[in-house]
Amino acid sequence: MTIEMVSVTTVLKVFSDFGHIPENILETASERGIRVHSACACYLKRIYVPPLPKNYQGYFDSFVQWADMAIKEVFFIEERLEDLDLGFFGHPDMGVELWDGFEFRRPIIDIKTGQTDSPAWRAQTAAYQHLANKKYGPNFFDGHLALIPSPSGGMAKIKYYKNQVRDFTAFMSALNCHRYFK
Repeated sequence: MTIEMVSVTTVLKVFSDFGHIPENILETASERGIRVHSACACYLKRIYVPPLPKNYQGYFDSFVQWADMAIKEVFFIEERLEDLDLGFFGHPDMGVELWDGFEFRRPIIDIKTGQTDSPAWRAQTAAYQHLANKKYGPNFFDGHLALIPSPSGGMAKIKYYKNQVRDFTAFMSALNCHRYFK
């Protein structure tokens, strides 16, 4: 029997309640996320970065400030990673090696332009870490985190998630529920 592949974000969508947020605000946030993620990926790939609207520029400047200070090596950027045995895939923003002084040496990083931490972020980045280690080797990546660039261009915040087992177990529970109810 073939397992239907499902994305990490699809599995966790049910845990992101945006019902109380007006549609126009959600559309603006989505557009901002897409544009900022694209600019950050271009920067890391050392290719042309398209101009950003002024109200998005601070996020990008914040990311650049952090990346120039923190990233030692980039292993991948927005690569599709998959686990055919468990039947899920994802597109983490990056897998990198950081300079000394950071909590993790080789984390999986997901950029979040929203400013409020969410438990779904922990499960999402843990699933991404699992996928990256499946491809690159057991324990190659030693952590998962959310990078929250500042809208004003100040220093980005880092949310270190320190319990891979708990966070990945939460994701697997969501994956199993998704399959059961779908």
